[in-house]
Amino acid sequence: PFYYVCGGMQDNGTWCGPSRTREFFGIPNDFWYMISFGDGFHVVSNPDDPDVYLSEYQAGGIAWTNMHNGEQVDVSPQPKRNDGGPVNVLKYRFNWNAPIVASPHDGHTVYFGANVVFRSKDFGRTWEAISPDLTTNDPEKQKSAGGPIFPENTTAEYHCTIISLAESPARPGVIWAGTDDGNLQVTWDGGRTWENRIRNIHGLPPFSPVSHIEPSRTGAEVVYAAFDRHMFDDFAPYIYRSEDGGKTWRKITRGLPQGAYVHVVREDPRNPDLLYAGTERGLFVSWDRGGQWRSLRMKNLPPVAVHDILVHPRDNDLILGTHGRGIWIFDDATPIQQWSETIRNRPLHLFPIRPALLFSRKGTRVFSGNKKFAGPNPPYGALVTFYLKEAPAGPMEGQKKGPKANLRGKKENQAEKKSTETKPKKGPKAKMLILDPSGQVINEIPLRKLKAGLNRVAWNLTYKGPEPRKKEERSPRREFFYRGGRGPKVLPGTYTVKIVIGDHEASETVEVRLDPKLQARPEGLKAQLDRSLKLRDMISRINLTLRNLDSLEEQIRSLQKTLKTQLKQPPEEILKALAERLKELKDLKGKLVQEGEFDWGKGPRLLNRLQSLYYGVQGPFRAPTEPQEAYFRELESEYRTRMNAVDAWIAKKLKALNEKLQKGGYPVLMAAPREEKSAPSGREES
Repeated sequence: PFYYVCGGMQDNGTWCGPSRTREFFGIPNDFWYMISFGDGFHVVSNPDDPDVYLSEYQAGGIAWTNMHNGEQVDVSPQPKRNDGGPVNVLKYRFNWNAPIVASPHDGHTVYFGANVVFRSKDFGRTWEAISPDLTTNDPEKQKSAGGPIFPENTTAEYHCTIISLAESPARPGVIWAGTDDGNLQVTWDGGRTWENRIRNIHGLPPFSPVSHIEPSRTGAEVVYAAFDRHMFDDFAPYIYRSEDGGKTWRKITRGLPQGAYVHVVREDPRNPDLLYAGTERGLFVSWDRGGQWRSLRMKNLPPVAVHDILVHPRDNDLILGTHGRGIWIFDDATPIQQWSETIRNRPLHLFPIRPALLFSRKGTRVFSGNKKFAGPNPPYGALVTFYLKEAPAGPMEGQKKGPKANLRGKKENQAEKKSTETKPKKGPKAKMLILDPSGQVINEIPLRKLKAGLNRVAWNLTYKGPEPRKKEERSPRREFFYRGGRGPKVLPGTYTVKIVIGDHEASETVEVRLDPKLQARPEGLKAQLDRSLKLRDMISRINLTLRNLDSLEEQIRSLQKTLKTQLKQPPEEILKALAERLKELKDLKGKLVQEGEFDWGKGPRLLNRLQSLYYGVQGPFRAPTEPQEAYFRELESEYRTRMNAVDAWIAKKLKALNEKLQKGGYPVLMAAPREEKSAPSGREES
């Protein structure tokens, strides 16, 4: 259910960590592990064994690391270093951030940039130079740095080096190399001959560092190049496109602001018209191959420098590497990839939903100390993204209204307030329905806080949950321990998601898959679902019964207070009957549920035991155990006894009390009709 993301940190090596965990509590820092030390930057993994890495550190250091056994080998093609001295004594010059690039055609073939291009066909064990010096090789820029008081040669000063490198995904052997001193070289024959295309880019000042080169997937002749001139006090963006192999170039920076100098440009793997640009001022996108750029601001992404961009080939996540603010993931880039003016003009548009995975989760970092950082996991389940041309007017049906601001102070004239106050108009009903393969609605999730533009909500791959005792928000603490609010897990299959907002509807199907690591039998999953649904409905009926008893208790207490305070001679017989019924009510409720959050002085009651068994049965991905089935039969017997007792009390004791109240001319007590089925109780994870 996850993949690993790797990146480098200044002075702290190269690290890898999961895009999500099986933890309920997010992605703790200790789930990340260091691949190699030094100043981390580029890293690639072996396609046959992703725990084997090649990672770069400053000035040409490259380590082959096997994380299975901790073995690490220095496989640099130039083990000789000159830290503290100038680069001109070395045969090869490597940038502080020398690029490592895996071939898109063969993951065992890796390219490594110095002042020449190195190639390894055995994942770093051996290297061969496949180019001449591709830089300007200016000796004046290779001397000792610093001075005159103190020279500083940390290897960060190495110049005339390759800083961007890429092989065409459209044709093997077409390799582009960009240097920090302004050369842009290409080979069409795997390195035997090279051509410098920099002179064909008109209007670009000389010696402009090639920050990124992006060969297109649409054809070997199409390529994008970005340049970064901020070290020349030129903060303008520079991006160019060529459609003839670099013979001619067109500048494509319309819409990029001044100061947004470019670190990386990427072509989307599923929509070649879509380009991403990582700049010093954040992320920008173009849906017309660079004709017009627009800022792409996620709601919580800080407007910081974006140094690298990837789209995950399987999960289609958009992954950003920023400068100083971590790695960010936008789950499922489909809405960005499919965006168009046609969609923009629709009142409602639901995007295709990628397959969702059922997998096990378990907490192992519950109490890990104070102020421990953990990155958030993406929502569990199916991500549903839809576009609204306009935000629905008024509060959504079922949405709580916020507090009213009294702008004129507490002494506002109440009569004036009553005459001028208008009741807010209720907005259209907004909900997400989940339909099983047979077309039956199995969950209904209210949609709140909708806005114009893109909205996203997650279906957590469950049926509707048990009806709560109180309609207000459930206790997070009780839900954590009992999982009482979560519905039973659905079976693998194809489901329909329907968005309903007022008169507008949109539907999409979603495939729910099972984690292949789970050794689950279909018949076991079916037995688990059947038992979970039965337990859910029992919990729902008890909660609805308790809701009814709570209402009756409130009515009795209110009637007692009224009789005692408003009558000079309260009817003792009525008060006695009310007190008796109140005591009986308390006894009925006490056998159904353990009141309060936790009361270690009393044992669990029927509802608590049902919730515990419900969590135990639906937690794994297998049929209930024999002891669980035996326990269920025991609870089912007690359930019938307790429910019958409540029904009998309402039919006899409450009826008799109401007859006595009615005879004396007093208001009667109202009991809600018995409900057998669980009411919709969808949960929004967004």
